[in-house]
Amino acid sequence: MKRSLKIIVAVALLSGLAVHTRLYLQDDTATQEQRFLTNNEVLALLTSQIASESVARTAQFLLTQEIPLRQKIEIMRALVADPSYGFTHDDLIMLILAVANGYPARTPEQQAIFKILADNYDTLQDTRPLAIAAQHKYYNVLESLATWALDNVEHYKQLKADLTALKMVALANAMENETSSAFRGLVAQLGGITPQQATDLAWKQLARKGSVEFMAELKQLGANLEDARNGKTMLVYAVMDNNLPMVQALTKLGVNLSSFADPEIGTPLQQAFSLGYKDIEKFLRSQGAREI
Repeated sequence: MKRSLKIIVAVALLSGLAVHTRLYLQDDTATQEQRFLTNNEVLALLTSQIASESVARTAQFLLTQEIPLRQKIEIMRALVADPSYGFTHDDLIMLILAVANGYPARTPEQQAIFKILADNYDTLQDTRPLAIAAQHKYYNVLESLATWALDNVEHYKQLKADLTALKMVALANAMENETSSAFRGLVAQLGGITPQQATDLAWKQLARKGSVEFMAELKQLGANLEDARNGKTMLVYAVMDNNLPMVQALTKLGVNLSSFADPEIGTPLQQAFSLGYKDIEKFLRSQGAREI
């Protein structure tokens, strides 16, 4: 009951449909009692309800089927225009994209919602819509938003430079929280990645001590698992991090067990021995690794 009341009240106020709005109350006997609310009553209810809720719950409320798309857009435009509701600019972007994410990618509905960003560019220009979409896993929005912005809005031409980096954010998040099959689906949805991007993602997995299952996926996507950074190969890095599962995964994927990038750091086996990581040292020796 409380949720249905709020939907009727919010639409009536923000879409400007009438001076008064009709509130329907239904009792346990299934009879309907009707009365009018004044604008002041509607405003009080709307302020106390929306301002007290999270952005995610507000978006969930707006995604209810009882509110037509046109009215959702009018509500969001009103929230952008009135700072008294307490939403930050990033909150407003999150709200807009969360609602857009509820529609299929590249549909007229999404296009109409994205137009709120263009029409309020002066207000929201300090935000990064693509970054927010990636951060909150609005994968249904990420590429369609970038494509729309590049094709339709001169203000958002700079998003082209952001898109590559933001794909990486989305994919890194997927590796942290999803399965390899979900990761493959996201790669396809985002239009694929380059071998260099795959290599960068492999390093991210190493740095976060992430799941080893993605290393095989990344190798198939062109990742160079022999890459070296800051004097360390990936295998040396895994050894120094005492990450036996990653050492085993890289070995299974065919990396050179005795290669090194910096003589002062040495080979994987030398590092395992000097750091006292006996399980890793034993494994490397069993696989034929040499100290030099």
